[in-house]
Amino acid sequence: MKFLKFLVVILTLFGTSVFVYGYLSDQEIISTIASYYNKSPSVLVTNEYTKEIDNNFVKLTNNFYASNKQDLLDIYYTIISSGMNEFTFYCKDEYETCTSDAQAIFNDNELLSEINNFVNVYNTFKKLKVNITTSYFLKGRIDLVIEKVYSKEDIEKIEKKLDELEPKLIDKNKSDYDNILSIHDYIINNTKYNIEDENKENTE
Repeated sequence: MKFLKFLVVILTLFGTSVFVYGYLSDQEIISTIASYYNKSPSVLVTNEYTKEIDNNFVKLTNNFYASNKQDLLDIYYTIISSGMNEFTFYCKDEYETCTSDAQAIFNDNELLSEINNFVNVYNTFKKLKVNITTSYFLKGRIDLVIEKVYSKEDIEKIEKKLDELEPKLIDKNKSDYDNILSIHDYIINNTKYNIEDENKENTE
């Protein structure tokens, strides 16, 4: 009986995978089924901007099987801080309120903004969308899709501009105070709020 259930699970997953991932190779389909069945989280890949700020709120983690709400907060922080755009992690079976807690975090803009404050600016998110699947076969799976503020092209433009500005704004013969004041004045005199995008986000 158990073998029959196992076989049904495998065949159902295979059929779903073929339907959803029809463009994938056989090996990729098998890998996807194995991932679902074994509850395998994504492999975390960090970029050069990943950092951990010493605080009592969230910390980087390598545990992507949440047991409590603090685990969820640490997982969110780790994924956002990594620079990845998509990530899958899982709730432990005994954590019965995991998906509802994850939804509560996702719906709390203030909490997400606070997490974002501890992330390198190049990895900060613009919008965070969480797709939580709690069906029988994928119970406890949580998918995060993150839209970053800055694309790779944006970062390259910013870095190029900073390289141009550095010799103009920083003088090694001046004090730190004067150099910081120079940078401050440049930012004040050359920065404008993107009101159009802000208003657009507030109406969505």
